[in-house]
Amino acid sequence: MAGLVYYAPEGLDLLTADGLAAAGLGYALGDRPPTCRGVANGPGDRPGVVAARPGSIGDHLVGYWPERQRWHRIPGPAGCWVGVGTEARPAPDDLARRDLLPGHWVELADGQRWLIPCARAARETDDGLTFDLQLPRRISIDPETGEWLGGQVVDRYADLWAVACRWWDAVMATMVQVADQPDGDQPAGDELEITFSDELDGALTALAANYRVGKAEVSLLGLLDGRVVPELLGALVDWPTVQQWNKKKRATAG
Repeated sequence: MAGLVYYAPEGLDLLTADGLAAAGLGYALGDRPPTCRGVANGPGDRPGVVAARPGSIGDHLVGYWPERQRWHRIPGPAGCWVGVGTEARPAPDDLARRDLLPGHWVELADGQRWLIPCARAARETDDGLTFDLQLPRRISIDPETGEWLGGQVVDRYADLWAVACRWWDAVMATMVQVADQPDGDQPAGDELEITFSDELDGALTALAANYRVGKAEVSLLGLLDGRVVPELLGALVDWPTVQQWNKKKRATAG
């Protein structure tokens, strides 16, 4: 087992919810009180605290040793950093959240397979494909009949659902453009050039739903590149199932 370590400058208390919020580290350390160790000189030669999720790394490894760690500054005013041991790289399981959303396994740029949630699942019917919302939703009732109803996506996953909807709209818009082109100008196979203005932020939202990562962790661990981002976002809308159905349809038509 290997994990990440975090540095916060002197004055930030990582043992309280308010302190974690001030440091911007709630996403990484907020489930249980972290293991902490004071350091006289952290990144930037400043005193502070190095912390890790309990059990994610040996207590003796919670500290600042730049000769055997790599560090990346976390964007924001708090001045925090995230570090990883040069000989103990964390696996996806080490960064996984307690409750994982089901989906597709995608090999990211680090060569490891990560579970990307499927927010919008495809299902084959007699009339073609239909799509079902797969994220947890609030349960409500019809005020007139008292009938139980599936409501909106819970707040925790609202941003994830928004990314899935925007990516699907971008895919559909691209497919319409491709269909309007002459056959000779259409891309071969399933290759599509999708226009999506915030695809990196969207990919991070999808990845962070199941793993305790932010921008700095993704950069430090080298998880994303231009090849994997579309595949990651495609997993979010069940694109592998759509591709399989398209291939089956073409084979039947041929």
